[in-house]
Amino acid sequence: MNKTVTLSILATLAATAHSQTTLVKVKDPSGGTISCGPIEGAKSAPAAIGAVLRGYHHDYGAKPQVGRFFQDPGHQTVGTFFLVDGRRAGHGQLEGLLIVTTAGTAAPNVAVLTDTPDHFGQSLRPMLQKLNATWHPVPPSATGAPVARQMDLNQQPFSDRSGSIGVPDGWRIDSSRAGSVLMSGPDGEKLHFGAGFTVLDPNAPGVQQQVGRLTRGGMMPLPGAYLCAPYQGDIRSNFNLVMQEIAQKRHVQPATIDIKGANQNELDGGAKGAEFFGTIDTHDGAGPRYVDFQWRMQPYARSQSAWNLQISEVDLPNSVAKQDLPVVAAIMRSYSLDPNKLSQIGNQVSGKIKAFGNYVHNRIKNSEDREDEILREGRQASDANEKEVQGFCNNLLEQSVVVDKASGEHGTLDNNYASALVEGNPDRFQYVPFPNYLRGIDY
Repeated sequence: MNKTVTLSILATLAATAHSQTTLVKVKDPSGGTISCGPIEGAKSAPAAIGAVLRGYHHDYGAKPQVGRFFQDPGHQTVGTFFLVDGRRAGHGQLEGLLIVTTAGTAAPNVAVLTDTPDHFGQSLRPMLQKLNATWHPVPPSATGAPVARQMDLNQQPFSDRSGSIGVPDGWRIDSSRAGSVLMSGPDGEKLHFGAGFTVLDPNAPGVQQQVGRLTRGGMMPLPGAYLCAPYQGDIRSNFNLVMQEIAQKRHVQPATIDIKGANQNELDGGAKGAEFFGTIDTHDGAGPRYVDFQWRMQPYARSQSAWNLQISEVDLPNSVAKQDLPVVAAIMRSYSLDPNKLSQIGNQVSGKIKAFGNYVHNRIKNSEDREDEILREGRQASDANEKEVQGFCNNLLEQSVVVDKASGEHGTLDNNYASALVEGNPDRFQYVPFPNYLRGIDY
């Protein structure tokens, strides 16, 4: 069987719906294939997606593996990446991007971009460009909807060579380090991939008491890239708790986030995935924006009291969200990490993180009558490590510690505000390197 999508797949789906459907097939010079057209008889986007995926299941003899879904704020366009492996049934492999729109159409319109897995990463960009030029299920003049943007991704390395990501024209990388990257677009778009945190589980024995002591009863955030939230429990409640703690670390008012939907799924290796989408208002005067958070949650193999959290965020102005989604999907897929480089970086900070982790572990294990003594010893042994971990966390959170030389006061500020102070009045304000952080103020 041909490894690329053929008209027969979608034609079969259309026939199953007892209708006549005209489909368009575009063979791209890059080697991939684009198939698009309406799925008559399907009453919704999920029904159209299910019909397309069932067709692949039938023709390849294997159930497609579907990735996370992305959609526009109006829920009229939805898409997902998928992979189907038919080798056991004597067929080949196929990787693709499936997009469905119901905007202003009697039946859902689908576009499927496919190629072999070893070539899909190269052919996706030119296929998206050709799709923009050839697929117009609803004329923009009829709905007022913007046309999807053309794009040309330029794969750029991170500052420390720990990974790379595709950057479209007009976009830029604002910062990148240790697998985490922040990007911004020409119309105020914001992307943040790979933000990592160690999360202490308050349901584990002794953790709540220790967190209370470390935060002085909640008066200050946990040091470094540490949070506190249960691994189990209601996913929406956990989301709100984590976002509040991150805002506390950044010393900003928590954003108002209206979650329209939340999905959770099991991942390989015992990890869990979660996606939250809706609107976010950061109280900057710009009003609500479209937002999509994706979480990867992984328990630590040797600890029952902590788990790892990786967060990616897509933050788009509502006015451009719909036309940006194909661009964002391509950017997300281009996000690539170098495991060897990340391992080197991890080894450099693992000792510092382990020292603090051991300190917390020892605090939990020891009896109450020795807690004050252990606290003093742990603080002395890990003070330098905590400072460096906090400095690393500040870098991830785009914030800096600044000192007012006139008064000696320290403050942790957003990088933009910190830069304005230091560059505007260098004789009075200066950055504070992490070895000079003050306990209880800077960390």
